[in-house]
Amino acid sequence: QSDESPGNPPAKRRKPVCKYGPKCYQKSRAHKEQFDHPWDALETHSVKCAGIKVEKPLLDMFTGVKLYIVPGTAKAQELRRYFIAYDGEVLEDYQKSSATFFITDSGSCDVEPAPGSSTKCLKAEWVWDSLEKKQQLPIEKYLM
Repeated sequence: QSDESPGNPPAKRRKPVCKYGPKCYQKSRAHKEQFDHPWDALETHSVKCAGIKVEKPLLDMFTGVKLYIVPGTAKAQELRRYFIAYDGEVLEDYQKSSATFFITDSGSCDVEPAPGSSTKCLKAEWVWDSLEKKQQLPIEKYLM
């Protein structure tokens, strides 16, 4: 027989804490529902939460920006991880028609935007430089 009744609600189940800690870059709803992220609600610069020292949360520098990383771009996985961590969206090949920017580190952009698209091709340095300056930089200097 269960103790559940209006006077005795069921014990709240705790989700396991995300193994990536405050550096988690997962944005999917499924991940957030499966794992606890107690540091997400923190607003202080440095506190202890669930036994983990949490520094100031990452900035949402790339909110609303959709990148397509051109195949062959150096450090593509690292670029992807950082861009997502700072609230950007990285698109797969079949989604590239909706990209805000194509990113490459080669001398030319090997991908053509869809006809009528406003997608621009940028040097990968735009992402790295923006991260270094802690703000999304103007794109003019990085246009291909």
